[in-house]
Amino acid sequence: MVLAVMRFLLGATQAACEPASFSLIADYFPSNKVSTATSILTAAPYLGSGLSSLSVILIAAMGWRSCFTFMGALGVGFGALGLLFMKEPKR
Repeated sequence: MVLAVMRFLLGATQAACEPASFSLIADYFPSNKVSTATSILTAAPYLGSGLSSLSVILIAAMGWRSCFTFMGALGVGFGALGLLFMKEPKR
């Protein structure tokens, strides 16, 4: 039951956030680069899923709890790095 609720919440948040992300891409990128940026955004979940299969190596080396913490910290670090370089677009 919990997994079903989590899947529902994931779908709901993606449905709410995806149109906003396309709008932000249109604001941040010039018109000739919007299609490339949109394709990278839509390919990211599939690339992330593929790369996450490599975490099996980390789980074997350090255990699942340490791997979970490491991957979470890595995600927060990349998110903070992305926000560091983000600038407000000119209207």
